[in-house]
Amino acid sequence: MQTFQEHMMQHIGLAIQHPILDGQWHNGKRTDGKGADKIGYVCVHAPKGLLVRYRNCKTDEVFVWKEWGDQDRLEDTEYQARRVRSQQEQAKREQALQLAKAQELQSLQAIWNSGVPAKDTHPYLLAKRIPALAAKQANKSYLIKAATHDSKAQYINPDDLLIPIYNAVTGALQGLQQIKPNGFKLVRGTSAGGLCWIGGDLTTGEVANRFYIAEGYATAVSVHVRTLNPVIMALSTTNLMQVGRWARQQYPDVQIVFAVDNDLDSSISLQGKTIKNPGLYYATKAAEAIGGAWITPPTDYVADWNDWHVDQLEAWEERAAIIEFDGGFHREEAERLTSLEIKNPARTSL
Repeated sequence: MQTFQEHMMQHIGLAIQHPILDGQWHNGKRTDGKGADKIGYVCVHAPKGLLVRYRNCKTDEVFVWKEWGDQDRLEDTEYQARRVRSQQEQAKREQALQLAKAQELQSLQAIWNSGVPAKDTHPYLLAKRIPALAAKQANKSYLIKAATHDSKAQYINPDDLLIPIYNAVTGALQGLQQIKPNGFKLVRGTSAGGLCWIGGDLTTGEVANRFYIAEGYATAVSVHVRTLNPVIMALSTTNLMQVGRWARQQYPDVQIVFAVDNDLDSSISLQGKTIKNPGLYYATKAAEAIGGAWITPPTDYVADWNDWHVDQLEAWEERAAIIEFDGGFHREEAERLTSLEIKNPARTSL
């Protein structure tokens, strides 16, 4: 009978040497240790033995390998005995997984509590031309994941930007978004249903009793410094609906506006259909569900609100050439630019 690795080599020409048996989807490197070609897989222990589903991430083809191969049907008593053992093993794995998640969250909470306010001079913030709102940096390096056969050790370092992710229901920290100086992002913990409030309250904005919901950190901060209205970061397009429902429940009388990307050239496959401009798709669905509005940058090219913010700054600098700019963010400029409140009547129901 073929081994798991032989089965993978036959079907996709790549194989994982040390699969993780925990019932969770993983991305694994090839047996030669290189990571250019990723393989998605999930391993479970069925009554007859190990069962693996794996996906070629280049083609999205899915294959199944069964440890028992084409084995004949088991006698009922033997099957039931194996089924009990399988359930017991699964329960142990679930318990271990929950313990690991609890320990990870405890570690993330400690990292956040001991962190220091992020600096406006952080490379990522300078590139995005935004201030360090609601963000921290670690006070030292922390080991997050130990090295395995297929991956290097992972750390949170003092030069990483840390954005808190709070549970919308309990308000407790459920994760951190780690942003490297080069802009590479990782979520530690989970972002599902999570959010982060970016600056201000319902009395501070240019338009009273309004707040915005944006997908990413740079976008959320950009919208806030332009309007001074509070902004909620939802972290992903698929989170927009859940965060929007939470916001409507908490604030039934406010104007809620989804400030989303203009993904003109992007598309996703959803239930067999091709959805163009996914950010706008999810935003309009969420807005309709909660009686809110949506707005995209007034551009004819792919852009988010941070792209628009940077473009506006550069255009303003050209018009005001007498002002020297050192490449960073000046809070005085934000005060002068708040009059450019984000408006796009053609694309919002407000």
